[in-house]
This record gives sequence, structure tokens and C-alpha cells, in this order.
Amino acid sequence: MTLSTDSNSGVAPGFSHLQGQSDDDHRKALGHAPISAAESVTQYATRQSGLVALYGAIIATNPLAHPQGPAPQGSLALANVPAHFRPSAGWRVLNLLLLPPLAPLEPTPLLVVTFLEVAGPSLLETYGRQAGKLLECLLREGLRENKAGFNAKARSSEVRLLLWLEEWEKKGVAEELAGRQADLTED
Repeated sequence: MTLSTDSNSGVAPGFSHLQGQSDDDHRKALGHAPISAAESVTQYATRQSGLVALYGAIIATNPLAHPQGPAPQGSLALANVPAHFRPSAGWRVLNLLLLPPLAPLEPTPLLVVTFLEVAGPSLLETYGRQAGKLLECLLREGLRENKAGFNAKARSSEVRLLLWLEEWEKKGVAEELAGRQADLTED
């Protein structure tokens, strides 16, 4: 898959077909259902949001903490976690979602707020003030000054993102979702 500046390059603006790639294969590479499934943008966004939530949960989970079990200590511990499941990968995903060609796509605000709800507390814990600066910028310039470049059709997701960011700004902390921590109590 290659980036393209041609907005008529296929299913999602910004991504072109690979040479010899069928329309169905191109849609599959972009995460869409086959044409025969007649998937709406809303259905696509909802499905992708579920995948982003799962990925955010993986990123936010400390594989070395109880109840996952004991793991090697020190530098070997990090070696057990693939690079694409470390918090740095989540940081990159969030940043990529906020840049063209992804920012103006209709599902983007939903994907951003879903990712922040699930992985936001972990990213703030890991990256501290730097993550806070990103969220402040997104809130101030992106949403309040309307510079994010989000699609006008995604207004409900944009409002949900605005509410999440305002709650974070007011409390100074991103609250973990209910059920985030394992219940270790004995019955």
C-alpha cells in the first residue's frame, strides 16, 4: 500500500491500489468489508473503533504486572513485548490519526476518542507531560479553534472527543475505564 495525493485513488483517499491489486483486495487491505457486504461508513467506523479499542487495551496492558504472571526482569522483560504492542506504538498511532491523510476521514474522530478512552491513561502515565501537551494542543487548536481538519459528517464523534478532553483538562487526569484492572479478590 502506498500513500497517494490523488483523492480518487480508491476506497480511502490517500491510499492507492498496488499494481495488479483487485478492488476487493484493496478494500480488504484498508480494513473494509467486501463490496458485496454493502458496508456503510458508520458500520465501517464502528468496526474499526472496536479494533482500535482492542489495540488500545493491548497497548495499555502491562504484560509484566499481575495477573499476567512473572516475567524476566530488566532488559529481558521488554524483549518479550513485540515493538508494535509497546506504548511507543500507541503514541505513533495516535499521532498518525491526527495527521493527513487520516485526519479528514469520517471515522477518525471516533477512532481517536476510542483510543484515548482505552489507552489514554496509560499513555499519560508513560509519556507524562509530553502526552499532556499533545492533548492540550488537540483540545485548544484542534477542536476549540477548529484546526483539526476533521470531517464535518463526524460531528457526534468530534463532540465525544471534545467532552473526553474537557473532562481530562478539568480533572487533570484521564480516568481508566471500568473493568480495566483485573479483579483479584477471592470469592
